[in-house]
Amino acid sequence: MNAARKDRIRALLKGIETGDPAAVTVVNQAKYIQHNPQTHEGSEGLAALFKRLSKTSPRVNIVRILADGDYVFAHTEYDFATRRIGFEVFRFEGDQAVEHWDNIQPRRGPNPSGHSMVDGPTEVTDLDETEANRAIVRSFVQDVLIDPRIEKLEHFIDDASFTQHNPGMADGLPALRSALQARSGESATIAYLRNHRLLAEGNFVLSVSEGTLDGVHSSFYDLFRLSGGRIVEHWDTIDAPPPTQRMEERQRQILTPEGASWPSRDNALRRLASAFLAARGRKVRSRPIHKLRGRSPEPDRILSGPLVDEPGTHPRCRVRRIE
Repeated sequence: MNAARKDRIRALLKGIETGDPAAVTVVNQAKYIQHNPQTHEGSEGLAALFKRLSKTSPRVNIVRILADGDYVFAHTEYDFATRRIGFEVFRFEGDQAVEHWDNIQPRRGPNPSGHSMVDGPTEVTDLDETEANRAIVRSFVQDVLIDPRIEKLEHFIDDASFTQHNPGMADGLPALRSALQARSGESATIAYLRNHRLLAEGNFVLSVSEGTLDGVHSSFYDLFRLSGGRIVEHWDTIDAPPPTQRMEERQRQILTPEGASWPSRDNALRRLASAFLAARGRKVRSRPIHKLRGRSPEPDRILSGPLVDEPGTHPRCRVRRIE
C-alpha cells in the first residue's frame, strides 16, 4: 500500500508540471484538511488550475519520497516564479489523502562544503532499523536541539562522516557545534521549543518542530539520514510566517492533529490549489477564507496541545481549547 500511496503523491505533486487531471483524484475532497496558513479561496478547481499552469513550464523535482504508516512525506524542489525547497506531509485514509502539512523556504546555497539543499543519497535502506532510528532522532532533537545539551553532540554524530546540507553550515561537527552554541545563548537567533512529529522509514527520519527564528514563531523541518546508529547527514527547511500572520494560524499549521474538527471543507480542492501555489512563490488572485466568511478563525478551533510521539506509534495531539 505504501508504494501505491507514494506513486499517487508523486503524481499529485508532478500534476502542476504535467497538467494531468487524474493527479488530483488522490485528494478526498469531502474530508481534506489543509494546514498551510496561506490557504485561500481560488477561482477554479485544482485539475483545471494544474492544466492551465502546466503551460507556463513550471518545474517540480521530487527528490525523496517516504512513507510511515498512514503518512507519506516528500522532499521537494520547486521552480515556479522563484526556486524553493520544501517538505510535504500527507495523511491518508485508505487510498486517498485527507490532510496536508508543508514547510517551504527559498533555495539557497551551495553551502561552504559545496552541498545543495537537496543533493545526496535518496535510497531507503535498513527498513528493520526504522524504530531504532526514530528513537535516536527523538533523543537528539530533545537533548541537543531543544534542551540544548551540546556536550551530547558526539553521542549522536560522527565527525568523520557527517554531511551537512543546511545552506549556512559546513560538514563536520565543528561547524554544527559552533552553530548550536550560538543558538544556546541569551541572544540566540534560533531556538527549538517543541518537537511535534517524527516520521521515519528505514535510514531516513523527518522531525517536525516549532520554535523561534529571530524572535518570530517558526516551524523547523529536519530530515536526517542515519547509518550504524549515528546521524550521518542532514537537510532542513525553516518557514517563518509573514509578519501579519496570526499566531493562531501558525499553530494550526504545525499542531493540528488528524481527526480534529474544523469548519466545513467546501471547495477543498480550490483551497489546496491556491495554498499549494502561494507557498511556492506563485501568486493567486484570491481572498483569505476568514474575510470571505466575514470573521476571523474561531478561538475554540485553535489547537495548542503538543503532539505526543510514543515509540512505535504515530504521533497524536492533545487538543486544548483556548478560553
